[in-house]
Amino acid sequence: MTATFTAIQQDLIDGNLAEPQVRLDAELADANTGEHLAHQRQTEAADLERALAAADRVHRSGSWLDLGAEGRAERIAAFAAALRPLEEAIAQADARLTGVPITVTRMMAGSLADTLVAPVARVASGACTRDMSVDGRPVWLDRIPRGPAAVLVPWNAPLGVATTKIAHALAVGCPVILKAPEWAPASCSLFAQAAEAGLPPGVFQLVHGGPAVGSALVADPRIAVISFTGGTATGRDIAASAAPRLVPVHLELSGNNPAVVLDDADPTAVAAQLVPGAVKLNGQWCEAPRRVYVPKALHDDLVAAMLARMRQETMGSSLSDTTTFGPLSHRAHLNKVRSQVGALVAAGATATAAMPAPEDNGCFFAPTVVTGAEHDGSAQEIFGPVVIVIPVADDRTAVALANDSQYGLAGYVFGAKESRALEVGRRLRVGEVKINGTSLLNLAPDAEQSFFGLSGVGGHGSEESFRLFTGARMTGVDDPSWPI
Repeated sequence: MTATFTAIQQDLIDGNLAEPQVRLDAELADANTGEHLAHQRQTEAADLERALAAADRVHRSGSWLDLGAEGRAERIAAFAAALRPLEEAIAQADARLTGVPITVTRMMAGSLADTLVAPVARVASGACTRDMSVDGRPVWLDRIPRGPAAVLVPWNAPLGVATTKIAHALAVGCPVILKAPEWAPASCSLFAQAAEAGLPPGVFQLVHGGPAVGSALVADPRIAVISFTGGTATGRDIAASAAPRLVPVHLELSGNNPAVVLDDADPTAVAAQLVPGAVKLNGQWCEAPRRVYVPKALHDDLVAAMLARMRQETMGSSLSDTTTFGPLSHRAHLNKVRSQVGALVAAGATATAAMPAPEDNGCFFAPTVVTGAEHDGSAQEIFGPVVIVIPVADDRTAVALANDSQYGLAGYVFGAKESRALEVGRRLRVGEVKINGTSLLNLAPDAEQSFFGLSGVGGHGSEESFRLFTGARMTGVDDPSWPI
């Protein structure tokens, strides 16, 4: 597996797969062992220019758009069919590089093909066209593609994040250039192999590298729309790059997500739901609960219950079917999480690990509860399995502190009485509030979610994605009766 895996960094440019020409100093390593797998590679400037030129050609010629929704659906179905045999390789690659347990990466990989085909089926059934005729006058609203789309995704769940973006862009007629995350590029390269087999040249392309490639991609005048998921600092840079050209951007950024525990809650029941959210993807997901506000009377019992629930996780190699909690993605990220927790401890907090982490060369960091920390509305999230628990006097204080944040991505409320928990949840200034649960699933099939504050621009949801990659065009017979 290792020999094959180390080779999987491939650009897809204008229908041709090839290894990126530039070798970077940074290494890709097995998150479980620290074993060197490959050096990161980067698309050279001339090849990025070829990709941009191909995307521009596809857009200007109308070759992808003019296939119509049914024609695009046929090609996307071929792409999806070519992807299915690669699902296990994708799952193995992501487990090895992100540290996420193989049982989870298999689930994610198994959903990709269906995710690809769903949006174009909606377009084919009329999702982007509406008859708005008035008094016998034909009037139509059509959502038309903006043009070449740049998609940039993080290393924690590369294709889980990328595929829904790509699927919506392709469905409406936009050619796409995806930049693979430099710390987990392998699954994107496998994805590109399937695209090469199923799509016409230039419709979907893949490039690699770090900030230099990402910056050049989003700054190019041929890019008409940008969708990015990642850190707030990079999101700011992308927004600044897009602003002079007034290019639409979708930015899903950080989220130091609050959880409010009500005074009627049972601490053991809360821990049973809250902890899985905190350790999901080893704590490496943007909507994980990070800071918990709990009544003072329940604080100690909740902390004990959380640590007990964390100890139920099976920490080990992400490649084992029995593992439920794996290592962090890479050494630099592990060091950052350690540093952030260390800073809290230096300021007077107590960090309690639920279990000892393996003492080897892997990037393991045990699930941890932090107590005794002061509320800090300007604090950045700790992107790992770390939960800060803060005692409060009452619901009003909890909501005030939950909302006293630069971020507004997700939130959680736990309580015995659902009606009361729902009422408290509707006071949180975030895009999605889950009551008594922390699943990855949307709350409803057509759910939408906005990003507030430094959590970004835009939101989740199929309709939001269609709006991002298209603009509205009205066409109709004018009304001759108006005097002006």
